[in-house]
Amino acid sequence: MRKRCIAYFIAGLILLAFTAQAQEKRGTVHTLARAYASDSIRVRWAPSDPLTWELGKKYGYVLERYTVSINGQFNDTPTRDKKVLNATPLKPLLLDEWEQPVRNNPLAAIAAQAYYGESFTIEQSQGAILQVIQKSREQEARHGFSLYAADISWQVALLSGLAYTDKNVKANEKYLYRVYVALPETSKMEIDTGFYYIGNADYRPLPSIQAVEVEFSDRKALISWAGPIYQNEYIGYYVERAEADGRFVRINEQPFTQSLDSAGNSTARIQMYDSLPQNFVRYTYRVVGQSSFGEEGPPSDTLSGFGFTALPVSPEITGYIPSPENGLILNWAYPQEFESVIKGFTIWRADSYEGPYQNINPAGVSSTLRSYYDSTASYSNYYKVEVLGHYEAGKESTVYFAQLVDSIPPSRPQGISAEVDSAGLVRLHWQPNSEADIYGYKVYRANYAQDEYSLMHGEILNDTVFTDTVNVHSLTSQVYYKVLALDKRFNASVLSEAYTLILPDFISPVPPAFKRSKITEQGVELHWIPSSSKDVVVHALYRKESQEEGFTLMAIYEEDKLPGYTEDQEVEAGRAYGYVMIAKDAAGNESPPSALLSVRIPLPKEMPPIRYVQGKADRNQRLIRLQWEYKEKGVEAFMIYKSTQADAPVLYKTLGGAEELLIDKQLDLNQTYYYWIKARFTNGHESALSETIRITY
Repeated sequence: MRKRCIAYFIAGLILLAFTAQAQEKRGTVHTLARAYASDSIRVRWAPSDPLTWELGKKYGYVLERYTVSINGQFNDTPTRDKKVLNATPLKPLLLDEWEQPVRNNPLAAIAAQAYYGESFTIEQSQGAILQVIQKSREQEARHGFSLYAADISWQVALLSGLAYTDKNVKANEKYLYRVYVALPETSKMEIDTGFYYIGNADYRPLPSIQAVEVEFSDRKALISWAGPIYQNEYIGYYVERAEADGRFVRINEQPFTQSLDSAGNSTARIQMYDSLPQNFVRYTYRVVGQSSFGEEGPPSDTLSGFGFTALPVSPEITGYIPSPENGLILNWAYPQEFESVIKGFTIWRADSYEGPYQNINPAGVSSTLRSYYDSTASYSNYYKVEVLGHYEAGKESTVYFAQLVDSIPPSRPQGISAEVDSAGLVRLHWQPNSEADIYGYKVYRANYAQDEYSLMHGEILNDTVFTDTVNVHSLTSQVYYKVLALDKRFNASVLSEAYTLILPDFISPVPPAFKRSKITEQGVELHWIPSSSKDVVVHALYRKESQEEGFTLMAIYEEDKLPGYTEDQEVEAGRAYGYVMIAKDAAGNESPPSALLSVRIPLPKEMPPIRYVQGKADRNQRLIRLQWEYKEKGVEAFMIYKSTQADAPVLYKTLGGAEELLIDKQLDLNQTYYYWIKARFTNGHESALSETIRITY
């Protein structure tokens, strides 16, 4: 509740500031604050636009403080405890008061020039309209540069009337600071008030800069670090460099500020270049951040390295010599006088000019050698030689083409497969040859295995897929394909093994037929004659009751496991059933249904009695528990008979057909009871009485 009161008070105070203004808002006083462990709070503010800046310069700023909470509890009288921290509005120093700060602080000179300089013009324009535009730009420049100087220097912020150190704070209190321009009561200008809620207990130490990286090159170092994650803590950064003595010296006199992209957002990383006095001398770098309150954070971790001499020239491939055994010898030139600054050479090779290029000698070539034997060279080779420096990326030669004499044909194509659809569209594919100089393939077809094969296309295929069309409505049940491979010298391989493609089958199988049926005690035996078609793979048996419209699948029999008959035990007495069978071939064609086989299951004269009955008396719970089990189907109800005489059953209760338990509590002590159970079926039939169950209670 206390926290809610604090929130209500702050919101109410801000709302009051807003409602006190007219509809047209002209500016804002943006406010920040930071607590310090030494019992003080620093407050910073900045006008949002040149007009607000000009009014703040003229009338000054008022800083108020409200004590909102004490010891974590809401202060019931925060407005009564309001305190104006500055006796007079805070303004920039007068012109002659800037003289001494300007001598010691270059940023003070920027601020003084922005506030009081006769001219702050970046470029000159001609004409009245252009002069108005130039004046507006000048005001924007004065506003921007003065705020920049105040952001970078806490001293300049104080001298500009844009900062205040509140030293009269208590560790157990939290405050709401309110900053506004001290406009006269007669002014019609509207400026939003700045607020900041903070307490001395909110002090947090500034973080050290992480993810610092240094990239060294020829007498240069590029220092970079993550920027956006620190934009709430730091306004600028110092980069410090140390040599062998370990003493760090700042390479930038003023904090280096983060640049923004075209959308006004902070760039992902801040980068700063440093010129190195000399190469091959170790330098160590670290980064220190500075906040808007003039406080520096702890230094980052250090990173070390040194500059190095850049590679002067690239290698030049001069030619190649084919090897009598295999491959070739590649030759290149590189000035001997630069061998001291290089580590060696790397050879890159590709099958085409565009690449990709592969490093064919990972171990590298010595800096004193100018040739390399490539034992794995193919028919056509594209080479690049890269010279490697000791500390930097290498330099590559231009691409050089080398070609070998080739009389060896490709290997026989392998892995041929094909699919054909119902329209006769064939998609043939095979494994690509492994030879590096493979050029393409040819596809041949025949209707019979012993026929002469015909070429099925004109141009050589560059892919391992070929599309063909065949007539699927003919007596031909299959076609045959072979593939031939060609290399870039047009050496031809041996034809592949023939691939046999089975064509689609659109002829339905002959339907199966029932031979007879037989009613047994367990159900109905069904005997049939399978389909005579040779390509049948499954038979399916369907059943329906006489009053049902659709058939239900009973069983699927694979051709190699097809029995001559089956027994349907899921039937009920007094009902009629119809059966059909369907055959299905390997192409998915279904036969017409067999002739309907109708079977009626006769009703028994009397249903069998309930044989599995158990009864037990429980004197503790004062009941008799009677349980039974009956597997006949179509039971509508169980009728329970009870008597104190062994030969005089009397109907006691009727239970549902799904119940198989009776709890009897209507009992007398030391009395013997006799029970019988009978089942009644949905078709009106009844079972015989069960055997007598005798239980003494």
